[in-house]
Amino acid sequence: MNSSSSKINFTLTVINGGLENFDDLNPSVKILKPNRNSVFKKIKTRALKRNDVSRFDYISKFLKEYPQDLILLNTLLSLKHIDPALMSGFKTILYVHETEDMLVNLNKDNLKFLIEKVDLILCSSSAVKEYLEILGRKKQLEVLYPVINFQRFNLPLSAKNKREELGYKDTDFIWMMSGALLVNKNPKAFINSAKSVVREFPDAKFLWVGATDSHAYEIFLRNFISKNGLESTIKIIPRLLAEYYQYLNVADGFLLTSFSESFSMAALEATAFNKPVISFPCGGVLESVPANRREVTSNFSVDELVNLMKKEMNSEKKDFDVEDIQHLLKKDKQFSALNFKKIVEKVCQQKI
Repeated sequence: MNSSSSKINFTLTVINGGLENFDDLNPSVKILKPNRNSVFKKIKTRALKRNDVSRFDYISKFLKEYPQDLILLNTLLSLKHIDPALMSGFKTILYVHETEDMLVNLNKDNLKFLIEKVDLILCSSSAVKEYLEILGRKKQLEVLYPVINFQRFNLPLSAKNKREELGYKDTDFIWMMSGALLVNKNPKAFINSAKSVVREFPDAKFLWVGATDSHAYEIFLRNFISKNGLESTIKIIPRLLAEYYQYLNVADGFLLTSFSESFSMAALEATAFNKPVISFPCGGVLESVPANRREVTSNFSVDELVNLMKKEMNSEKKDFDVEDIQHLLKKDKQFSALNFKKIVEKVCQQKI
């Protein structure tokens, strides 16, 4: 780190990828991403060939070759891949995006490092901060929301053309949900909601983006759809990153059925596309979506969820107001990058 001038320059290594949206920090902060570094790749390849990847010797060798001012461990699960002894002598930030159910993947050593050794923990929401406090972390916790990169909202096809491609009519009301088909995302509630709504609104359609066809639970869900005679009502399709926002653009509403969400970037992106969000009380959605752009149930009742959906389907579409726009701008990558820069500088100046 160069502290000889008022402008602080230092290097930051990001382990476990991510944080592309904070590239704007350069040049005052050099983010060195090991997985994109040719020397790091060679060291890692040799380690993999020797089957010693579990010890992560390649990270240790890389850090010796390229000393850093700061190590940022991106995601809670990165603790599984780091030897705590390796972090000795480095300032360390941990950025936690996961919900508390992911704690089952950490052992006692991981937990001790999280509670006692990490210099600063960044939380993707206040909901994450709350469960980390319950876990035992009492200091140096800051909320840094994930960001929207509006530059990704590139839509080469019109919503009408995409609707036709998906087999939807102009009169259909499309409820969308996205994410992996896992129990925490509660796809059964999505299906049961469709079963109830379609009785009163036969033109209601339901689109889930995120299938992987990689496990038996997806087969169960598809069979559950068939058992309820909802094949023409519900579509489950893979998440194709290049086309995701086109799918979001054709939706009329976003239905968040999760049991737990650390933040819900999907709901925030839906809001940016002016889609109403109907949600279970799953945590982070209360921070990601402005209050007047969402309806949240009091509990995990499908009946209550359906009532809110019906209310929305009978209402006129809302336009953005000034507060909505301000909320979205505060989630923009440039705004958030400035906050991140201040946090990183504070750590490197030993002010925490």
